[in-house]
Amino acid sequence: MSKVLSKRISIFLSIDRKTVNNYFNTHDNSTLYKRQLRFDFEQYLEGLLANYKRHTLLCYKVTCKKEDEDLVKPLMHAVRRHFYMLEKQKRSEFQKFKKRNYRLLFLSMMAVMFFHGVLPIIFPPELSIEPTILNTLDVFSWVILWRPIDKLIFHWNPYLKEISLLHKMANATVIKVNSNDKLFQKTDERIAIQKSMVRA
Repeated sequence: MSKVLSKRISIFLSIDRKTVNNYFNTHDNSTLYKRQLRFDFEQYLEGLLANYKRHTLLCYKVTCKKEDEDLVKPLMHAVRRHFYMLEKQKRSEFQKFKKRNYRLLFLSMMAVMFFHGVLPIIFPPELSIEPTILNTLDVFSWVILWRPIDKLIFHWNPYLKEISLLHKMANATVIKVNSNDKLFQKTDERIAIQKSMVRA
């Protein structure tokens, strides 16, 4: 069932002139579409995406009255901008991750080549170096080689998944739902009736 649910995630938002400021940082006095998102709103969005998979489709469903439709665009611009900046930051982290581990892999391979190629030349067999030292160097060379290989093979996916999620959050389609619509009002009334039955 979780697989079916995770194929599409709808993010429901509701906006009007009284509640629009609840989405933003109260200390940010800049233009509406440039404001920082409020921390608890960010937490709400992250909580909705717990079942996100790489091929999940995302969309925003924004409920508002006809007279408040002009608020939808700046709100969604602020949301998209927030996730665009996070995506940019995560891509930068991913590039640093690759660069750092490729560099570590190169240094590790140089160390392995030194232990297995240069040391036998410096210390020929006639000197009879202790086998314990040779075995220790052998183990050490493979240990330092293992770390970057492990990182580069098994630790890419979390970065790619998060980048994919942030990209989709920044570019997801927006569906406006008019709260004056009769169909919406009926649905809202039906939900209210169900809630009252549950409480009873």
